Amino acid sequence: HHIAETLIGLLFYKYGLAVIEDCLKGNVNKKNVYIQGTLTAVGLLVWQGQVVFYSIWAFYLLITILYKSKEPNFIKKVALYNFIAATIGSLITAIIRYIVPRGSELSLFDFGYFSYFQPLYIFSIYFFILIIAHMVDIYWKNKALFIKFSFIAVVFIIGLFLFVKPLKEGLWMGINFLFKTDPWHSSINEFQSTFTISSFKKISGLPGIIHLLYFVSFMLAPVYGLTFLMKIKKNKGRYTITGPYEFRIVKSKIYKLNDNILFKAENKNIYEQVVKINMTKSLFFTIVGISFFLLALYQKRWTNSYSPILGIGLALFLNTIYVNIKAGHSFFREFLHWRVKTKKMEAGFISKLIFYWGKFPLFMSSIFLIGVLFPYYFIVSDMVIREGYPIESDTYNTLQWMKRYTPKTSYLYNPTQPPEYGVLSQWDMGHFIQYIGERPSIVNNFGHQLPGKGFETALYVWSTETEEELYSILDKYKVRYLILTDPVVYMTNRTNVYFKAGFIDKAIEWVEGHFGIEIPYPTDEFFKYPLPNTWVFDGSSNGFKSATKRLRLVFESQNPSIIQYFDDREIKKIKIFEYVKGAKLTGRANPKELIYIRAEFVTNFDRVFEWEAAAIADEQGIFRGFLPYATSEDNLFVKPLSSYQVFTKDKVFKVFVTNQDVEEGNSIEIDIRKGDEIPLVMRDEIRAKLSSMAGNIKSKSFINIHRKLNENR
Repeated sequence: HHIAETLIGLLFYKYGLAVIEDCLKGNVNKKNVYIQGTLTAVGLLVWQGQVVFYSIWAFYLLITILYKSKEPNFIKKVALYNFIAATIGSLITAIIRYIVPRGSELSLFDFGYFSYFQPLYIFSIYFFILIIAHMVDIYWKNKALFIKFSFIAVVFIIGLFLFVKPLKEGLWMGINFLFKTDPWHSSINEFQSTFTISSFKKISGLPGIIHLLYFVSFMLAPVYGLTFLMKIKKNKGRYTITGPYEFRIVKSKIYKLNDNILFKAENKNIYEQVVKINMTKSLFFTIVGISFFLLALYQKRWTNSYSPILGIGLALFLNTIYVNIKAGHSFFREFLHWRVKTKKMEAGFISKLIFYWGKFPLFMSSIFLIGVLFPYYFIVSDMVIREGYPIESDTYNTLQWMKRYTPKTSYLYNPTQPPEYGVLSQWDMGHFIQYIGERPSIVNNFGHQLPGKGFETALYVWSTETEEELYSILDKYKVRYLILTDPVVYMTNRTNVYFKAGFIDKAIEWVEGHFGIEIPYPTDEFFKYPLPNTWVFDGSSNGFKSATKRLRLVFESQNPSIIQYFDDREIKKIKIFEYVKGAKLTGRANPKELIYIRAEFVTNFDRVFEWEAAAIADEQGIFRGFLPYATSEDNLFVKPLSSYQVFTKDKVFKVFVTNQDVEEGNSIEIDIRKGDEIPLVMRDEIRAKLSSMAGNIKSKSFINIHRKLNENR
């Protein structure tokens, strides 16, 4: 869509300039107006941020109207036909939004959604341009009337934005969305500055030179625009237009186009018309070129939007090269003719090949073009030569699995109605989940698919301190599956605002990585939080936290995560957990007795892990727990290797749990006192486990129990 938005923006400008040229000639081709309006709609359908292209074009129209203020017929025509094009584009977009709604009622005017904000905004700004054109006309006719109308217009516009709440909020949200002023967006590389002072301090060798050439090429469009304006402003009998053509006054009443065409005095209107067209185009290149150049300096993201202007600048530059090579080629060819004619000296084979070959200027210009474009190839070569999937194979295969083996939902591409469930993941997997996995994602690259605060939620869940808080969020979004990958890379000072207060300070430390760059690294405190602990330890109890009650692993990727935080534990790059109710275990044991529960499982890529939990019986000998995995059936692609084994220091009781028990939260009751005796060879192992697991039991009498257990050993 970045390629599409660039192409559509360039075509929009092309037909917009054609409409202005028609207005200068006095005969407007309606076809150009209709095409411009259609392109307006297509641009908005491709990317809601396309309003930036149209806003800058509106600014150019405003400057043109003020510059040509003494030509009322021209400025009113320009404003009217651009307003017609904007109306056509707005109507098409609004009708499609009505037919194929892309958001809930809460997003009718939300910039982040495909909403009515975009067509209303486009209609409003071009209506404003139309009013300005008529106000300028009134100004030259009746200044008193102009003051009255100006006051009414200002009050109307201010009132519109102050009292029409959806428009006011949508505009403010749109500005924040486009400029990514929130901390989360500002932390993403795409929204960093394209060029910084520090980037030029490291210029050395070929990469540094290429980086410098890349920067210089960004300046071509605005520099050409300013050059055209300066030449026209001088007005010393010579007018340069956009290309190789030049007008100059040859005699007092004869005008010359290049060296071929002469205009006599009676054709002065043709001469002036071409100069006017030249002036409007030069003004366009200057305003649009500088505007997008500044945006590109502000954010890398705008280099996509800037590329039409970059293309225009390169085209003008290469056209200049071609014209000069052609002029030099013609000069040397004439010289060879003169030498043959006067000196009787025949040109050699190479001279004839070079200077008699009519395509030689084009050939040399093509060679120069390759050299000019080389920096761009060097910069994007990694993407050009990339093979295989556009995403990593682990991600692709995981989402193909999700598409095939998880329940389908309704309203996947029409979230006016809530789907049966949602999928929670990190933001940059959102579109992949929706279009490859074909499941609704809580968050995607635009911030949200389902209504809610997607960005904040996807980060905040990692900092929830209790399972109850985590589950309340999952319930709110009707989450059924969680796709978990390494979250630490997203935990920076910029995103600190989205986590629970104090989380980053406690859970993250900074270590030195490659080239002295500081990178985030989890502290031991990090693994005490429910979701980080579940991601690493598969929901099992461990030295950091007790077992997770309602999350079970159902699939994992083939390859491990790049960073492994524990030497004795492999963490896969992607894990899918299912949010279940969990079988409710109620058991009887001796009062205050420690309970140890375990079961063994194997994942879809043959990684064996042990799920463990601990409990303590109360004064009546009753203990409770949650069993999130099925042991008599497969947990989708995670298979049980054993039943649940519930231990005390002397007894063991086997429990088999079905998927129905896990998914519906069925109750299971046991009396461990009626269990089997633990074999003598296992007693030391189980007692050691009970001793180590005691630290995971939240009990006021923990210290005494722990001490007593060690004494009994």
